[in-house]
Amino acid sequence: MDKLDILSFEDAIKATGHSACTLLLGNGFSIAQGGGQFTYTSLLEKSGLADDSAIRNVFRILATVDFEKVMKALGDAAQIELAYGDDERSTKFREDAAAVREALIQAVHVVHPGVHFDIPKAQKGRLREVFKPFPRRVYAQLRPVALLGNLARCREGFPRRIRIG
Repeated sequence: MDKLDILSFEDAIKATGHSACTLLLGNGFSIAQGGGQFTYTSLLEKSGLADDSAIRNVFRILATVDFEKVMKALGDAAQIELAYGDDERSTKFREDAAAVREALIQAVHVVHPGVHFDIPKAQKGRLREVFKPFPRRVYAQLRPVALLGNLARCREGFPRRIRIG
């Protein structure tokens, strides 16, 4: 198998010839920029899910703090219960999957910066440099949206429109 050359951010931007670029930000962006407040461990702590609940036990049994993994497992369990003819348990698993999704949304609201000045000035400066080549096209998944929404309210150097993908 051939070894892949990984370009630095600066080299990748240069390689585009300064043509229109698009930036897709995933959850790692929020984790890297949020000083740990957006890690799954932190989000689970802030989720409001009781530590002694069956849902938190699912996190432990699966040995994960990944909300999406738990939602998928609960959704799969709901389908399996339907196959076995247990509609009541299927409904319980679907409801628990929805509770995990709501807990994740709640946790993101708890940990995201309230207004743009909550983001340290030096960090805003670094982010401004990252966004400079992408004045019009920035796409984000759920968790980066909280941080990006705050940045978009700044006056200079940040994209005005952020698309959620």
